[in-house]
Amino acid sequence: MKKIIFISLIIFLANSCLVNKNNSRIDIETERKINLIINDRKIYLSNLVYDSEIDLIKRKYNISKEINFSDVSLVKIEEDFGMYSIFGENDNRQIVDSLGDKIVNKWKKLNYDPNYYFHYDKIVSNIHLSFLKMMDFYNSDDMKNYEDSLRISLVKRYNLNDSSLREYINDEYNFKNRQIWKYQNDSILTLKPIEILKNR
Repeated sequence: MKKIIFISLIIFLANSCLVNKNNSRIDIETERKINLIINDRKIYLSNLVYDSEIDLIKRKYNISKEINFSDVSLVKIEEDFGMYSIFGENDNRQIVDSLGDKIVNKWKKLNYDPNYYFHYDKIVSNIHLSFLKMMDFYNSDDMKNYEDSLRISLVKRYNLNDSSLREYINDEYNFKNRQIWKYQNDSILTLKPIEILKNR
């Protein structure tokens, strides 16, 4: 009986040490960077919802491709905010994030067609609520739950010495000049160059 109690105690202590290792506190600077990564990921997922809503409206109302224009925000976020470095799978530039995919797919299905919310004499095809949908998603309970899960996952990966995450966090370049937009001469608004179009 004593032997069984002793073995059970050893197993309990071993599991406690493992849990503590995976969830141990990290230093303040690493925590700050992980919070930035989480926010970057939230922005990225929100852009997925935004882009899908615009595509849906264009298909639904057969908006001509001749008047089409592209928002390249998602490309910039993918490159500048390390989406492939942190969430990529091997070298095939596939982003693996099952929980993120789940909530994005849920929100893609929500109806934000303005014709359901405003009353017009006829169907209007040149307006949309894509930005509103994106911000609702960004501030949703789904996103808050995702943020909590992602934080736990990133801290665990960091404490288990995940090489891709540690390399990204330890590279100070990734956390400098993080404003997407910047002003020059207090008046001219310019966009920072996209990393894939220039060398560091």
